[in-house]
Amino acid sequence: MFDKKTCMDNVYAIAKDKGIRIGDLEKRAGLSTGYLSKLSKEGNTAVPGIETLSTIADALGVSIDYLISVNYKGLNQDEKYFSAFIEKLIKGSESGRIAWEIEGAAYLNSNNSGESFVHPLFLPVPSAIDDPVSGELVNYVANVYQSRFLRFDDVNSFGNCYHCELTPGGDFFYMMKLYLGNKNYSKDDLFDPYKSNEEIELYLVDSFGKVSPLCSTYSVGEEMKRLIEKLYTTVYGDNRHISVSANTKSIIDKFMDLQW
Repeated sequence: MFDKKTCMDNVYAIAKDKGIRIGDLEKRAGLSTGYLSKLSKEGNTAVPGIETLSTIADALGVSIDYLISVNYKGLNQDEKYFSAFIEKLIKGSESGRIAWEIEGAAYLNSNNSGESFVHPLFLPVPSAIDDPVSGELVNYVANVYQSRFLRFDDVNSFGNCYHCELTPGGDFFYMMKLYLGNKNYSKDDLFDPYKSNEEIELYLVDSFGKVSPLCSTYSVGEEMKRLIEKLYTTVYGDNRHISVSANTKSIIDKFMDLQW
């Protein structure tokens, strides 16, 4: 349901943080002078139409959904900063400006052993197992997911992992969906019972492979959780279509240039 007060509070708060005067915002959005002031007055039951909301959102550099659904005034400065980052990722995904690559759930859950499996969020751990025939120990590499927000045993399985290149220098953004639950735990055993059976973790991986944890839906407030889930849903829907990264395109271009 559209909450006019939240929307107008967001308009004024975002404009203030971006240093945009309301009069200038009205001009950018093609609105009459004083329109926003009149609209926000208590007792005014008029509701802005979708086209008006669209022009206001464009003038502020945010999406309509962000404008009407996020309690912007309730966010602290770090949350505002990070929400702007997530919002830009959403807009870039919707417009096709960001090319996402996927490591599918089936791949992550069934092929994460051995030296050939390489993923920045997994740590290779030398391990050994008894050979059922010879009874001898057989060495192998177990690639263990390194959550920076949950305990090791909290992660039961993996959903899709998506990543995109943020900068031409090779800095990447990763989103990993996790399914939680351990059959060895009961709710009474957990210090902090699961809020949900699935969570999303966000990471930055720089050009040297250094992993920097950003946040998890497990540990953020509802406003940020909703934004993160929207980003994941947007990317999930976008990946039903072909998306070609710059690196993949360069390889295909070389092939296409071959003269036969």
